[in-house]
Amino acid sequence: MIRVVRARESLEFSPLEATLPALAPLVHQAHTAQAAAGLAHVDPVNLDPIGGDEDRRSYERYLSGQQERRLVTRAAQRGLADRATASDDIAWWLFHRWIESRQGGPRHWTRSLSRTLRSAGSSSTCSIA
Repeated sequence: MIRVVRARESLEFSPLEATLPALAPLVHQAHTAQAAAGLAHVDPVNLDPIGGDEDRRSYERYLSGQQERRLVTRAAQRGLADRATASDDIAWWLFHRWIESRQGGPRHWTRSLSRTLRSAGSSSTCSIA
C-alpha cells in the first residue's frame, strides 16, 4: 500500500527498515556472488556449446537467446583492437545475467529478504520527522 505523506506528518521506521535502503545493493551483490560461486562449474567464459550437466545445458539455452546470440558472436571476434579482454568481459556479463534469470531477478531476492525481515520482527522503532 502506498500513501502520500504530508510534509508535517512524521514517519516511523524500525531500525531495520531505516537501514534497509542502504543495505539493499549490498544484499543483492552478496546474493548474486553466492549464486555465481555455486554455478562457476558451468565454465562461464566458454561460450561454445559443449554440453554437460543440467546447469551447463541451461546456460547454453540462455546463450542461444536472440539478444544473447549477438553478444556471443561479438565475443567470438578475437583480437578486438580496443578491448583485449572483451570476450571474457562479455562472457562474465552474460553469466551474471543468466544467474539473474534463473533466480527470477531482483523480485526474487526482494521477496526472500522481505520474508526474512518479517520473520525477524522488531518492536523498536525510530522516527523520521
